[in-house]
Amino acid sequence: MTWQNLGTFNLNKDWLIVPFTGEVCRVRHSLNKQYDGKYLKAVVAKAFNEDGEINIYNPQRLSYRVSELELFYFPKVVVGESLGFLRLDDADVSWSISIQTYQENMFYSTVNKQPTTTAQPDADVSVASTQKSTIVPEKTDGTRRSYLISNTGASTVYFKFAPIGANLTDASVSVSATSYDFSLAPTEKYVDINFSKNAVVGICSGALSTAKVKVTEFMYS
Repeated sequence: MTWQNLGTFNLNKDWLIVPFTGEVCRVRHSLNKQYDGKYLKAVVAKAFNEDGEINIYNPQRLSYRVSELELFYFPKVVVGESLGFLRLDDADVSWSISIQTYQENMFYSTVNKQPTTTAQPDADVSVASTQKSTIVPEKTDGTRRSYLISNTGASTVYFKFAPIGANLTDASVSVSATSYDFSLAPTEKYVDINFSKNAVVGICSGALSTAKVKVTEFMYS
């Protein structure tokens, strides 16, 4: 079985949104001090932020485990490509989780390609504040391993994953400073290692401002 790390995060009473394009994830738990028997509980769900409101689908209970790993299954649905985590208890202990996603077809190819990739720089994208731009194209043929987005401009850029098959010019595919999946301040970078097939759209912050984004896709050789 092949697992990819999504990162380690602290759970709290604010929603934690983590980009996620798979169907199966597993969670490892850790505390900052000895567990004294308090009941620690949280919720995990498919989630996305729309106009400042958290939308969730298929919420499931997440409980602290001393040594076991918890596995969660979320079927593919068009409700955003992220996981949401929310802590529910009031115990005086810091609770962190490490998240991994299962890549069943991580080296999938109709011709059984080897897991070697070639960096393919895309054309620079000028991102405006008045309308969204396509940052990363949709790729559903299994040829893309990962991609790197770099904000080389002077303004923050907000990004959102578009549903597979969506018309990116349609108003239903929207992104704003209050409805986005992740953001990059100037000089920041974002790496998607989840074999994402989705397109990514973006918009710049600030009135009449622009930013420049560089994208490198890593394709199977």
